[in-house]
Amino acid sequence: QKHTDTVFHILGTEDQPFYYASKLRSLYDQAKVQAINAGLNGAEAQKFIDNLLQNPTEQMIKYATSDAETAVFQNKTMLGEAAKSIQRIGGGAGEVVVPFGRTPSAVAMQILNYSPVGIVKTIFENVGKGKFDQRLFSQGLGRGLVGTGIGYIGMELYKKGLMSLGYPTTEKEQKQ
Repeated sequence: QKHTDTVFHILGTEDQPFYYASKLRSLYDQAKVQAINAGLNGAEAQKFIDNLLQNPTEQMIKYATSDAETAVFQNKTMLGEAAKSIQRIGGGAGEVVVPFGRTPSAVAMQILNYSPVGIVKTIFENVGKGKFDQRLFSQGLGRGLVGTGIGYIGMELYKKGLMSLGYPTTEKEQKQ
């Protein structure tokens, strides 16, 4: 337990600048969108944005916190909850088997979110469950489409011999 806690605290400390930068960026972007939606521009828009940054709404804080946790792979996932259940097995024996659960599961979920599975997941979560959220829907579709597109390009480059999956093995390959 002490070993895993020490590693986790060190890594968590290193995440802090990225966490708070992501949170602030999210708050700023949300405030900017609200200013645009209100038809404001110039100094009036900047004053509106500055005021919202000083006094964000609960919804803005919720979104910003979620964005920051996702940026540093600390968001809660069903896979992470399953890992936490394994960790509780046998009075700590589960922690030997799965010492870190949340971050690897968050990374795995992001891989899925940037795939066709992410597109289906987004549609189901926002349309299938009847609680549509324009922001989350746009983010989910954007992630899924971008990731799928990049994956397709990579696959085509590999098929045509323009990309390899291994590391360079010769000096000539290393220079290239």
